[in-house]
Amino acid sequence: MTRSSGTEQRGEPGCVLVIGYGNTLRSDDAIGVRAAEAIARRAIPGVCVDVVPQLLPEQAESIARAERVIFVDARVNDRHRGVDVQRLTMNQLDPLASVDWSHRTSASVLLHLAKHLYGRQPKGWIVSIPAWDLSHGEALSEPGSQALSQAIERIAELIEENG
Repeated sequence: MTRSSGTEQRGEPGCVLVIGYGNTLRSDDAIGVRAAEAIARRAIPGVCVDVVPQLLPEQAESIARAERVIFVDARVNDRHRGVDVQRLTMNQLDPLASVDWSHRTSASVLLHLAKHLYGRQPKGWIVSIPAWDLSHGEALSEPGSQALSQAIERIAELIEENG
C-alpha cells in the first residue's frame, strides 16, 4: 500500500521521503504505517510518503531520488526509552555481501543499495516507536497510541530541519 502526499510522487527527486512499515494486522506493529499515513494526510509540500509492510531492495531507487529519507518502524525492545530518532550512519563493512534478502532488508542496507546501484545516498534517519502489543488486531494499545502521537511530531520536526 503506497500513499503520496499532495501532488508529490513517491520518490520524487529532492523530496523528503518518509517510509512507514509494519504489519497492520498485528496491533502496535502498525505504528510505523500509522505514523507515515498521518504525515501523508498533512500534505506537506516536498514530502513523499511510502507505506509498506516491509522494506524491500526495490525501494532503493526511490530512496536514491530523495533528498532525505526517514524510516519509521515499531520496536519491541527497550520500550521504556520512548520514541527514538537516530541518524543512520554507514559502517565500513560491505553490507551487500552478507544480506539475507529472504528475511528482512534494513534501512541501512537500502541506503547502501541506493548508493551502490544509483550513485546517490541521501541522508537517512530511523524513527523507532515502542510497540507494546503485537497480538492479532488492528487497534493500537493505549501506550502505542501515545507513542504514535509523539512520533508524528518528531517526524514533522525532522522534515522541517534542513538536513
